Amino acid sequence: MSPKNYQHHTENSLFPMKKSVQLSHFLIQSDILAKSIGLIPYDDETKPQRYQTLMKWIFVIFIINMNFVLFSEITFVILSMVHGENFIEATMNLSYIGFVFVGDIKIFSVLQKKPLLTILMREVREMYPKERKLQEAFDTRRYVRRFNLISFGFVIIHEILIWSYNLYTAMSYLIYEFWLGTKIVPRNLPYYAWVPWQWQGHWSYYFLYASQDLAGHTCMSGQLANDLMLCVVATQIIMHYRYLAKRIETYEPAKDYESNKEFLSECIQYHQKILSLSVYMNEVFGVSLLVNFISSSFIMCFLGFQMTIGVQADTLIMLFMFLFCSLVQILMICNYGEELIVKSESIGHAIYNHNWLNTDTRYRKMLILIIERSQKPALLKATTFLNVSMGTMTDLMQLSYKFFALLRTMYSK
Repeated sequence: MSPKNYQHHTENSLFPMKKSVQLSHFLIQSDILAKSIGLIPYDDETKPQRYQTLMKWIFVIFIINMNFVLFSEITFVILSMVHGENFIEATMNLSYIGFVFVGDIKIFSVLQKKPLLTILMREVREMYPKERKLQEAFDTRRYVRRFNLISFGFVIIHEILIWSYNLYTAMSYLIYEFWLGTKIVPRNLPYYAWVPWQWQGHWSYYFLYASQDLAGHTCMSGQLANDLMLCVVATQIIMHYRYLAKRIETYEPAKDYESNKEFLSECIQYHQKILSLSVYMNEVFGVSLLVNFISSSFIMCFLGFQMTIGVQADTLIMLFMFLFCSLVQILMICNYGEELIVKSESIGHAIYNHNWLNTDTRYRKMLILIIERSQKPALLKATTFLNVSMGTMTDLMQLSYKFFALLRTMYSK
C-alpha cells in the first residue's frame, strides 16, 4: 500500500500544518556539516559542475591535512613508547587517534558506498509523504521537530567539545597572559604530535596550530554528518512503520474477500519497500557502525583511565566532556536501533488488533503469514557481527570497563 493512496485526514492533529514539511528539513544539519568539509555524500544533479569540483578540492585538502595530523600523532605515541617517556600524553593521544580513525572510516565508507547511498536517498525521497494531508497522517511535523531537537543538541555538544580542545591554548593565552597578565602561557599545540623541526618560538607554530584545528573540525564534521544521515534514514523508516501499523489497525475489512486481499497485497508491497530501505541502510552504514562501536570502547577506556590518574582540573573537565560525547553518540545510535525494532514489530500487533474476527478464513490465513514475517524485526546492523539496540550500549560499557581495569592494573605495576 503506497502512502500516496492513503487519504485519511487527522482532523484533531496536535500539530496543525500551515505548509508541507520537506525532506530537506530533516537533512539541514547533516548537509551543513558535510558541506563544511567539502563532502558530497550522494549525487545531487541539481548542483552545477563547478560547485561539485570546488567541493572536491576542498575535501581533498581537508582530508590530507587531517591525515597528516593523524600521522604526526601516531608517530608521537610510537616514539614515546620506544623511549619509555610521556606515558600520560601518549595515552591521551590514543584517544585522539581512535577518534580520528573513526572519522576516517566513516568518511571513506560513505564515499565508497556513494552509489548505494544515492539509491537509498532516491528511495527515501520517493517514499516521503509530500501532500499536506498525508503528512498529517504520518505526523511528519512531530517527527521533524523531534529529530531536529535531538540532532541540534547532538551537534552543539560535540562542537563545544572539539572547539574546547582546539582553542584551549589560544583562550588561555588571551585570558591569563594578554588580558589579566597573571602568567605566561606556554605555546602548546591542541594535540600532542611529532614534528620533525623545532616549532616552539617559530612562525610555523601558528601554521601547525591552525592545521590541527582544521583537522579537528574535519574529523568531527565528517563523523556528525555520517551519524545524522544514518539517523535521518532510520527516522524515515520508523515513520513509515508507524504509518503502516496505524493504517492496518484502523482498517475495517470489507465483506468480500477480493477487497481485503487487495488491501493486504498493497500492505505487503509497502512493507517490502520499507524493508528494502533497511537493507540499503545497513549496507551503507554497517562498516562505519562496527568500527565506531569497537573504537568507542577503547576511547572510553582510555578517557576513564586518564581521569583516574590525577590530572589538572581543566584537563579533567575536557576529558569528561570527551567521555560524555562518546556516550551520547553511542546512545543516540542505539536508541534509533531500538526504536526501529519496536516499530517494525508493531506491524504484527496492528494486524492482531484490527477487526479480523468476522472475516473470511482465507483472509485470516494471510494475516498469519504477515504476523510471522513481522516477528523478524528490522534491525540496524553493524555488519553481520552486531545488531544495534539499547542492549548494545550495555555490552559496550562492560567491554570498556574490562579494558579500563586491565589498563589500570598495567599502570599500577
